[in-house]
Amino acid sequence: MFFRILVDTASTTYDYCYTTINCMSQDICKIFGKKLHKMRIAKGLSQEELGFEVGLDKSTIGKYELARRCINLRQAKIIADALGVKLSEMLD
Repeated sequence: MFFRILVDTASTTYDYCYTTINCMSQDICKIFGKKLHKMRIAKGLSQEELGFEVGLDKSTIGKYELARRCINLRQAKIIADALGVKLSEMLD
């Protein structure tokens, strides 16, 4: 019985941590997407033009902007560099 309680507690903790990290990840994706859209428009670039500069399809840029696809840090840095801003500005 002790083992079952320990396993249940560990499982609950794992689920809570996974859910928390997943929610944080979605929040970061939304923040990045909004900043990406705002900065891309400010630079006068279309999704297609920015995508060409960073080696992505315009639909991928659109998915990042709408937070339908979460970006990894490497790709986020490449996009920030292409827009001429620091990565930290994309996440503020």
